[in-house]
Amino acid sequence: MADITATTNPASGAVWTITPEASSVQTVTPATNAVTTTIDLAHKKIHDGTSYTISRIFAAVANDGYADIRIVHPTAQLHIVPTVVSTAKANATILVGQSYTAGAGQGTAMTPYNRNRNSANTSTATPFYTPTLTTPNGTTISTSLINGTTGPQAVGGTMNERLEIITKPTEDFLIRVQNKSGSAADIEIQLDWYEV
Repeated sequence: MADITATTNPASGAVWTITPEASSVQTVTPATNAVTTTIDLAHKKIHDGTSYTISRIFAAVANDGYADIRIVHPTAQLHIVPTVVSTAKANATILVGQSYTAGAGQGTAMTPYNRNRNSANTSTATPFYTPTLTTPNGTTISTSLINGTTGPQAVGGTMNERLEIITKPTEDFLIRVQNKSGSAADIEIQLDWYEV
């Protein structure tokens, strides 16, 4: 049976002795005042300089109008966590493989920001806002109701995915939010991701 003992050596700090069996002894001596710290993978990716963010506020989106952000064919897998905030009732849809009109229809380019401001790394993704869809012909992979009210005194809500969506390296990614409040509403889309 394995034994684990811990002792303190004033000269070198804590010493842990691990004895898996009677004939084998392994000693690990950390630096003085050593501390083991653990963080989740998404947090580590920020420290590694491979985590990025974009966001945009779409002001006064008309009733039944859309707020759209697309990410064009990244060369890496993106592990995306989307967040949408609306000042009124809205529907959010995530599509992949959507077609767009050529030229200006691709949308207005956005700059992904590295979440580690000390890193010079740049994202492989190319995001755009307000692209022109040829027709809604992409594959819907998620739909969400942003709970809110309707009318001129509408109250909004938030959609915040807790689990990431992993993109294919050659697949367009689109988040499309439709105002369903009966009057104009402000919509914010934020995409946070790390790359593998």
